[in-house]
Amino acid sequence: RKLAEEVFTLFDTVAAGTIPKSSLSYALGAYGLNPTQLEINEYLQTVGDSDIDFETFCGFVGKNAQLKRDNAEVFTEAFRVFDKEQNGKLTVSELRHVLMNLGDKISADEIDEMIRSVQDKIDEEGHLAYAELVKLIMAK
Repeated sequence: RKLAEEVFTLFDTVAAGTIPKSSLSYALGAYGLNPTQLEINEYLQTVGDSDIDFETFCGFVGKNAQLKRDNAEVFTEAFRVFDKEQNGKLTVSELRHVLMNLGDKISADEIDEMIRSVQDKIDEEGHLAYAELVKLIMAK
């Protein structure tokens, strides 16, 4: 709640107790959330014509924080399906296959970038704990 207050105050530039609707996506980004523009627009329709007060902002933050947790669980479950040994790890080739063939299409360059960013977490047998990759994906 403290972070939400700090972010809200940062975007409440005239100390009116509200932030303009046009600032919502920036405020959410500052909070560490990255909802789609469609999600923001749908939420703004429920607010009406007024600017966004702190409680409304906290409601949207809470909803998106839950979505973020839910998405992390979905990614973890998807990786777990391909985890033949059920040890929380995949080989780099298994990981590449999963990322290229499931969900939104990710380019080979994007996959290479992801793998490079967790290179130091790949063990000597070529396995990566997919929890590390889920953290990386959720941070983007």
